[in-house]
Amino acid sequence: MKIAVLGTSCIDRVILARNGLVNFQTTTQVTETDSFGGSMHNVAYHLGVLGLDCHFISKFGNDDLSKAIINDLKTNGVTCHSVIVDAPCPIFTCIQDIQKKMYLSSVDSRYFFDEKDQIDSIILNDIDYGITDNNNPIFLKSLLDANKKIKWILNARQIDYSLMKNLEGYILNREEAKRYEPELNQDEFAKKCLEAGLKWIVITMDKDGLCFYNQDTKQHFSSLTGGQGVTLGCGDAFSTGMLYGLSKKLSPLDSVIYGLKASAIIYKLPSATSKKIVKIKI
Repeated sequence: MKIAVLGTSCIDRVILARNGLVNFQTTTQVTETDSFGGSMHNVAYHLGVLGLDCHFISKFGNDDLSKAIINDLKTNGVTCHSVIVDAPCPIFTCIQDIQKKMYLSSVDSRYFFDEKDQIDSIILNDIDYGITDNNNPIFLKSLLDANKKIKWILNARQIDYSLMKNLEGYILNREEAKRYEPELNQDEFAKKCLEAGLKWIVITMDKDGLCFYNQDTKQHFSSLTGGQGVTLGCGDAFSTGMLYGLSKKLSPLDSVIYGLKASAIIYKLPSATSKKIVKIKI
């Protein structure tokens, strides 16, 4: 199966307080881990590690860090379709202690595809599944219309209900779902998405697991994670696992377990990507 992944690339920086709590009054001793990242980069990297035919479409900076990300992806079997922008590689930072976490990002509009961009049709030729976190309404509609044979999955971002009929699936967390219409409960929101034409939807709920919905069923899955961990990258790993299951010709419902296994692996690691993702094959 040939998979297209479209989204941003950056450096993921995870900063963990060594002694439990971040103290804003004095110096906090921390452990810092830097890795190549970006939500869709993480999906592409893991698909490459899993041996799938992955094509990553992204805007990269023009510095050595950006070149290193591209080379690393290629080394791990990912075909990169790179658009180079005149800017440095952005950094996404997660600062976390035992009570809370905070996200900081230098990613800006220069690194996103928008209405001025158009993806070469040759890149999308013979693609079976696609996944993106891009929600620019003009660009996204153009992407979905470019090749109607591609089964596109949207990751995390909010879109207009009218675009859902052109999607295969949607993966988002419960906070992201709530932003659509706060007065709707989770089941009502999922039903509205399916009525708009979506084939299936997964709403993740951290340690409460997730709910899978399609026209025929609602099914709750318990989380496979437990104890202290880092949530950065868990959602990306879940998307990777689901795509792995789909590549094995499993149904979306049966593919969920691979997503849960992938999330559990990343949760116990200090970075959002790892070659240990191959353990989902076992």
